[in-house]
Amino acid sequence: MKHAWTTTAATTAGVLALALSACSGGAGTTAGGGTFTLAISADPGTLDPHATTLSVAHQAGLFMYDSLVAVDPSGKEVPALAASWKSTATTATYTLREKITCSDGTPLTAADVAANINYVADLKNGSSVTGLYVPAGARAKADDAARTVTVTSPTPDAFLGRNVGSLPVVCPAGMKDRSILGQGGSGTGLFTLTEAVADDHYTFTRRKDYAWGPGDWKTGTRGLPDRVVLKVVRNEATAANLLLAGQISAAVITGQDKTRVAAGDFFQRALRAPLGELWFNQSSGAPTADPEVRRALVQALDLEQLRTVVTNRDGQPATGLSSRGRDLARRTPSPGTCRATTSPQPRPPSTPAAGSRGPTACGARTARNCP
Repeated sequence: MKHAWTTTAATTAGVLALALSACSGGAGTTAGGGTFTLAISADPGTLDPHATTLSVAHQAGLFMYDSLVAVDPSGKEVPALAASWKSTATTATYTLREKITCSDGTPLTAADVAANINYVADLKNGSSVTGLYVPAGARAKADDAARTVTVTSPTPDAFLGRNVGSLPVVCPAGMKDRSILGQGGSGTGLFTLTEAVADDHYTFTRRKDYAWGPGDWKTGTRGLPDRVVLKVVRNEATAANLLLAGQISAAVITGQDKTRVAAGDFFQRALRAPLGELWFNQSSGAPTADPEVRRALVQALDLEQLRTVVTNRDGQPATGLSSRGRDLARRTPSPGTCRATTSPQPRPPSTPAAGSRGPTACGARTARNCP
């Protein structure tokens, strides 16, 4: 059955991303190495990047998996696994970088990449990211000798090159046995998952052999942590307390704790982001397939009152379904305090997957490097 969904943005709110003593656990430390601990608000569940649309799972996947194309902080597309690419609305061709290896040491080939695309495109596999990255029914062909992957879509997609290029690429071991992906990983990313304790924490260890990356990334990049820990902290007040006590390195704060946390002496960045989206199922036979029903449901809401409650009086009326994430305020740490950078988490410009639901906040992603 074909499913269609629409969304209405109810409000926007300030999102505060903060980092404290980010690189190695002690205030005043500026060197790389050590452990960076980031609070996440929910357990990611399955870590199979082709079987989840949860933003927290995608955040974990960013450490383990690369894509063909990346997006830099300015929104520009830059090379990732692909050294170059070209695309139209119905075809896209990617040329892989040389000497890319998986976390188990296996070389990544064009055929491996094509297998990922074909898996997601085949509706029989039930991937939750079909249509988000890869159009249903698309076909990918590989030329290992030329290191090229050519994708043909049965339907036009103005962002085909970027969407397919954003698909997390799973290595052969994970494609052969997807059961290892649920609480493990099989990718070409900068980090590997070395410990997973559901509802508590996920520990990633940096690969010393990683010699590729987005854009002009260099192996000598300073400030990279040796380990990254995603710590599940469901209560935002608790996350704020841990941050202020120096027990975690970074957190994203969206609620009433922003005021007290913002007074701290560490790096912080405030963003304006969508919060509280309403999703309607337009499948045939569903009540909300009728546009008049959807319109009535939205008009019945007191959006001003809802905005006041959801954002603790900090929200503004939404003017669109996306935000540039413009800085509202920023404070840098005192000299000697480890610094971190944040940027809006990239998302392919395509229709949300059917598993998406609101209300959710478009979060800020704390970058892995601390110069």
